[in-house]
Amino acid sequence: TLAQIEVRIVAETRNYGLALGRMAVRWESEGGTPPSVWTRDARAYARDYDGQRALVWADASMALQRVEPLPGNRGLVGLDLGGIRVARRALDDARRSGTVLASPIFEVPDVGAVALLCAPIFIDGVSDGFVIAVLAAQEFLESVIDPRVRGSYDVALYEGGHTLRLGDP
Repeated sequence: TLAQIEVRIVAETRNYGLALGRMAVRWESEGGTPPSVWTRDARAYARDYDGQRALVWADASMALQRVEPLPGNRGLVGLDLGGIRVARRALDDARRSGTVLASPIFEVPDVGAVALLCAPIFIDGVSDGFVIAVLAAQEFLESVIDPRVRGSYDVALYEGGHTLRLGDP
């Protein structure tokens, strides 16, 4: 049912948000995460969570610095999320609240429709950036919904001016 689909989306988003929060806490407790350790963690999360386009670290200015996986995502390196209104709002809200937050779906050139899960990082009370999951919106939705459900329903979800479909249109 539609309620079960909603519960599944919320649960998967929450679980992934908890994982991002753990990466942020590691960064905070160590005063930063060495690139090799961060890359290893990011690759592990990429294996564990489908529908993810990339796992990234954005510095405090909201520019993407570390991107995993890099193949297919090189265009994300250096991308200024602060220049994308919907992304900036989500990052500002996450920083202000100190909690992991999700953005609405929006378009990134050469990437497509994405949503961000944003975990703020603070060292001694000062922002040190964000751990961010860049979720490919359609692929994430498909990854969290059982294929039997996808085949049994024709569901269209509307978010941020985007239509995501489950089932046969």
